[in-house]
Amino acid sequence: MPRTALTQLQEQIDIIRQEAYGEGYAAAMKAVIDFAKSNQTSAAASGASKPRAVRASKSAKAPGARAPRGQNVDAVVQALKSLPQQAGRGADIRKAMGSSISYTSLRHALGQLQARGQVSLNEDGKVWSYVGSSV
Repeated sequence: MPRTALTQLQEQIDIIRQEAYGEGYAAAMKAVIDFAKSNQTSAAASGASKPRAVRASKSAKAPGARAPRGQNVDAVVQALKSLPQQAGRGADIRKAMGSSISYTSLRHALGQLQARGQVSLNEDGKVWSYVGSSV
């Protein structure tokens, strides 16, 4: 008998917890919806609902904006071609580019060019040589 009473009490507690959770969740969701609605009306009134990319002029370039994809590879090829014997260490290539690229980006671009067969790494593992077009 005591076990049955304890089981019934536990079931009642679980039901109360579930109801309380459901009511709390519903109240929280209502608050979120009300908040979102109030922000939509204030954003529409201020004209801030348009994304920044649409509002910003296309000719204005933010400082630190990323270059188009593949531009580093082209710049590395041009820098290698400008070096004596079309070969040099990473620092030499970066210097020929005007130090406009990080060493990590330079190494990534050289890896891409190596995979294409356009550059090769000498046996010492330090000097990169321009091989030419892989096509």
